[in-house]
Formats: sequence, structure tokens, C-alpha cells
Amino acid sequence: KVHGEFKPTDVISSQINSNNVTTFANRNSNSTRTFNANGLQFGLKHLFPKDGQEITADANYFSGKNGGTSLYLTDSLNSSHSIYSTEQQNIVSSGANKFLTVQTDFTTPLKGKSKLEAGVRASIRSLTNNNETSINRNNYGYIKVPSAASHYSNTDNVYAGYTTFTSSIKNFGYQLGLRAESSDYSGLLINTGETFKHNYPVSLFPSVFLSQKLNKDQQ
Repeated sequence: KVHGEFKPTDVISSQINSNNVTTFANRNSNSTRTFNANGLQFGLKHLFPKDGQEITADANYFSGKNGGTSLYLTDSLNSSHSIYSTEQQNIVSSGANKFLTVQTDFTTPLKGKSKLEAGVRASIRSLTNNNETSINRNNYGYIKVPSAASHYSNTDNVYAGYTTFTSSIKNFGYQLGLRAESSDYSGLLINTGETFKHNYPVSLFPSVFLSQKLNKDQQ
């Protein structure tokens, strides 16, 4: 379990020259951001009576939340350093994320020096992000800026499986493998209800590894 908080501040002074007219601006910013995270890991290994035969299972889960506010105060000054305009910008943000990964692998020896391995894996992720911006010019009150708002959530899932066969003929070794993978992605603009989705079909990725043993433990 993790908790964090930080409060950065910043002061910026600028000078602008345009058409032989000099103006100045001072901007003060104060922000507060917090985050909380939790994680969990699980691992299991089972050994069969047959030497070298085993199965493992692993799972990782992580979730977190964050939030924050940022206030920007900008004073615009004329050439005599008198304030002629004041603008306050307030940004409120929040978000959450979840990650889950599950994997299992199986290994078994075959006749001679051969070995068969296989496994499956699933990775599931979800994210939510919210941002709202309000502007207050010359103390007339805060007005929300819809074009600067962001309310978005998405999920991203990846599924995969593999199998490999390893063997050798005298000093010559080889490994043949095949991996299959599929994924899907979906997103939602919460404030408008607009959705996005994309599915990647199952793709196959074959592999071949060759090795030759030489003298004096060289390969």
C-alpha cells in the first residue's frame, strides 16, 4: 500500500514587447496532488512425481487513485506596473487505474532430452481520467471551460498463449515455438457518451532457435 502527496508552487514573471509597447505579467501557481495505490501478488508452483514436470501460476493486481487541484493566478501589468487585468484558472483532476495480469506455465520432459512447454497469459487494464478547468477573469466569477474538460475511460485487454518444443540431435540443438495473441481496446468519452472500440484478431508468431555445441564449452 502506497500513499503520496505533493504541493508544488511556482512564480513566473514575464515581459512582453509588442509594437513598441511593453507589458508585464506575474503568474503564481499552487497545486496539490495525492495518490493512493494498492497491490497484490500471488504465486503457486506444483511439482509432479515425474522429474522435471511442473506447473506454475502467477497473478499480479494493482489499483490506484489520484486527485488534485491547481490554481493559477495571473496579473497583467502595464508599462507603469499597474495591474489592469487579473485571471484565475482552477483545474480539478481525478483518476483511477486497475491492472490485472494472470499467467500459468506448464513444463514436461519428453523422451530423451526433449522438453515441451506451454502457457497462457491475460493482461487486463482499465483507466479513468477526469479534468475540469474554470476561469475567473477580473473577479466576475468562475466559468467552466467545456473545451478544456476531459472525462475519459478505457479498457485494454491482451490475451496470449504459447507452446515450445526443445530437443537436440547429438551436438545440434533446436527449439520450435508458436505464440498466439489477441487483444481488444475500448474507450468512452464520459461527458459526450462517444465510444471507441478496436479488436485485434488472433495473430500467430512462430519461432525457431538453433544451436551448435563446439569444443571447450563453446556454443
